[in-house]
Amino acid sequence: MKPAEIDQMIDAMVAEAAKTGDENHLPGAIFLHPDHWVGSTLKTEMTTIGRGIRYRGVRVLVSREFESKVVARVDLQLDVGEFEPITPAP
Repeated sequence: MKPAEIDQMIDAMVAEAAKTGDENHLPGAIFLHPDHWVGSTLKTEMTTIGRGIRYRGVRVLVSREFESKVVARVDLQLDVGEFEPITPAP
């Protein structure tokens, strides 16, 4: 999964949320399998352990248990902490 693909998924979810007026359609988390970890090219940030790794305000979780994808807030089956505003692509 490349950063451009992640940006496309985030932007599509933001557009859907704007269209429907439902914030539950906004991105809730980015799940990445370690084989797809793009940490060196994806400009993530981590300010506190509780906040976790974020990209464009979306929590990034990396595990061998995950299929790489961006998941909408409504579809999350996992507590990823507080949601933050989505920021524009770099």
